[in-house]
Amino acid sequence: MNGLYQEYDSQGRIYVRGNYIQGAKEGDWYTFWSDSTLADHRIYSNGSTVSYEQFSVNNQVFKARPGFNFTYYMLKYLRNLNLPPAHGSVIVAFTITVDGMLTKPEIIMGINSDLDKAILEGIKNSPKWVSAKKDNKRIEQRLMFAFEYDTKD
Repeated sequence: MNGLYQEYDSQGRIYVRGNYIQGAKEGDWYTFWSDSTLADHRIYSNGSTVSYEQFSVNNQVFKARPGFNFTYYMLKYLRNLNLPPAHGSVIVAFTITVDGMLTKPEIIMGINSDLDKAILEGIKNSPKWVSAKKDNKRIEQRLMFAFEYDTKD
């Protein structure tokens, strides 16, 4: 398995979200309460847990999120560049600052150098996001984002 993994509860809300790279859990994995607040955060490297943090009702974290369709934005941005045809899974990581800016973009799994460069440029030019909150205060948050890219000849 490669790419984004999401598990949903019986009400259709995301319960677990993370990424697989070559069949192993990789990077940030999140488990959410039914109200969409963060229950725990784990970081994996090659399928092994590197760090684990659990959040109680008194220590709730609301995940950073775009105020727009980020997948649509990225795909439209890339298609407007008239890049050579390519297809595959892309995983990127970036930090959402307290004011919603996307910084420190990094390709975790890319397709080719031209496309990877364009993806990083698209992230840097992205509209602001809604930053994460912890204990009702805005915080920085590092996120991983996966999507499928496919253009035809």
